[in-house]
Amino acid sequence: MVVDRFFLWVRDATAEQRLSVVAPMVRACLQASESDGDRETCVAALTVLAADPEIAVRRTLAECLADHDDAPRHLLLDLLWDAPEVAEIVARRSEALIEAELIEAVASGSAEVVEALASRRRIGPGLAAALAETVDRRGAVRLLAAPGADLTVATQLRLVERFGEFADLREAFAARPYVPVTVRHRILEKLAETMGNLVVLSRPGAEERGRALTRDAKDRATVALAAAAGD
Repeated sequence: MVVDRFFLWVRDATAEQRLSVVAPMVRACLQASESDGDRETCVAALTVLAADPEIAVRRTLAECLADHDDAPRHLLLDLLWDAPEVAEIVARRSEALIEAELIEAVASGSAEVVEALASRRRIGPGLAAALAETVDRRGAVRLLAAPGADLTVATQLRLVERFGEFADLREAFAARPYVPVTVRHRILEKLAETMGNLVVLSRPGAEERGRALTRDAKDRATVALAAAAGD
């Protein structure tokens, strides 16, 4: 298809026909030089496709653009704020977007988009901190397992505060190559608090017993970690 005729053609094209031109149009755009007038025309055509009423067209566009660092940024941003099944592709795969844009998507995006962001190949410390405030338990486990996630001590502690009572999160921490002592200590404290709460729930009136158990478990955890640190 001659690119210049696209705008006349797209008005009457079926969804299937529009879908069929997405990949060729993206290739033409990426292969054209910045100074080439054809690139500007292709970008305009892709902008039309990014607003297509058929979600399959927009999803295919996201799949074609997400892995390219030189993809038009405004298109990536448009797709990032599209329906979740479109946005999650860009959220998970695009390396062209800056961290601030991804953090904004954490704050305002859907659960699917947040989960996709937690699955990125590289996750900077700012994005990781934002995700730690937002992800559900499954997303927290995925974030801890991500080899490219830069998790500060504060971010790890926040994940412990939110989900430290769950075994799958403790297992995710255990699988990490390195966990700071302060984080390990808080994990053990959280486990002790959980045990104390279980005592209270199982035996009405046993609040003091639960508190004593929690204090004892925390003390033991502190001693054990201190001993390990001294080895």
